[in-house]
Amino acid sequence: MQKDIDQAQPTLQSFLAKEKTYDKSSVRKKELDKLAGSMICTDFLPLSIVEKQGFVRFVKALDPKYVLPSRKHLQKTLLPDLHNGITVELQRKLRTSSDVALTTDLWTSCSTESYMGVTAHYWDETANQLEAKVLACTKFEGKHTALALKTKLEGLIEDFGITEKIVAILSDNAANIQKALEDMNVPHLGCFAHSINLVATYAVNTSESMSELRKKVTRVVALTKKSTSASEAFEECQKRVGMKKTLRLKQDVPTRWNSTYDMFSRFLQLKDALNLFICEFPAESLVPFRLEEWQTIEAVTLVLKPLLDVTEEISVDKYPSVSKVVPLTKLLLNFYSEEIEKVIQITIYSRMNCSQNCSSLQTEANTVSRELCQNVLLEVRRRFFKNEEDPIYGVAAFLDPRFKKFAFMSSQNAFRAMRRIKRIAETDSSLPTEPSLTDNEYEPPQVLEIFHRHFNSNFNVYCIVTEKDVVYLGCTGY
Repeated sequence: MQKDIDQAQPTLQSFLAKEKTYDKSSVRKKELDKLAGSMICTDFLPLSIVEKQGFVRFVKALDPKYVLPSRKHLQKTLLPDLHNGITVELQRKLRTSSDVALTTDLWTSCSTESYMGVTAHYWDETANQLEAKVLACTKFEGKHTALALKTKLEGLIEDFGITEKIVAILSDNAANIQKALEDMNVPHLGCFAHSINLVATYAVNTSESMSELRKKVTRVVALTKKSTSASEAFEECQKRVGMKKTLRLKQDVPTRWNSTYDMFSRFLQLKDALNLFICEFPAESLVPFRLEEWQTIEAVTLVLKPLLDVTEEISVDKYPSVSKVVPLTKLLLNFYSEEIEKVIQITIYSRMNCSQNCSSLQTEANTVSRELCQNVLLEVRRRFFKNEEDPIYGVAAFLDPRFKKFAFMSSQNAFRAMRRIKRIAETDSSLPTEPSLTDNEYEPPQVLEIFHRHFNSNFNVYCIVTEKDVVYLGCTGY
């Protein structure tokens, strides 16, 4: 009898094991559900993670009382609620900001679906910093006409209540988006980084002298990408030449920015391993690279590297970069018209550790580099020659204390930018009054040097040197 009573009486341990889960309406349950949804959004996780056995067991071990929300509940309730809450908060922040700039782009997914993304850039007075927030990333159905783009953008701008706050919209230079923004009567800026990539693409694709070398490099890269045995043999070659960490070759992809430079740069980086691999691996498509070809590969990387540097310098979202467009354009024009050949000659000579007598070996590299430089220079002039005259670019460059007047190629354009600033100051009563300056004070100081180089340190320092100041713009390594 006593034995039956003991068996019916639950122990404390069994009672705790059967403890109930959180009630669906409890504060703790709602808090954890919200965190789970936020984690999925923040880390771009699939909704199916809440159904994965390993993850479910992990969460159960952390808190036995918590049960993950179902995938359907996430999709139908939690994520829409999170989206609505974030949207309301963003609308509140945008209402307190006086100026908002937008960036927008369209792209096609792997499943051939079109999407449109719009990001707002504004100054957060509370956080005291520049913010970049995605307003929308939605499927774009129908033809990408100027009218359709205009309708989509205007609807989004109205939804966030920033119609009167837009100071500029940045996009690529496609005709449809340019026409849409023109019809919206909104200042438009073409993406400088995108245009720089088009400059590089044009320079490479129109260079007849490097086409065969590019094909030869691509064949080697493709072999290591498609053949398992070739990939393993190449890794072994890297170990044999003393590399502690093996690397993979990079492929030239038309839609990926600076991919031609990346391919040639990595190829040059793995030169010793590649020479060994090409000599030993049994493949008819592999032909050893001559000394002149390696010099040409190096020359190509030197020519394309400044375009990569400019792309990275301008592609930021934590601080404004529009003021750099004018001085960077000036640097590119000066570099490709005057400095690049000196850089190539000095660098290749120093790497070869030879005298000027070996200049006959440089013929092929010089031919390719000169053609590339001419192509880059031609395209930079064609695309950017009016940048200084643009009101936004000109004023931004002039107001930047790092550049001011000597960011401009033309002193007349610098003077125009100064006059625009004076007109703004005279009409805006919120700005402090400054003493008027005479026109003579706006003659740009003599530029003594555009690129100050330190070859012995194995890198270039980009700067503008004037009679009174030195403005540092960045550096590139070899």
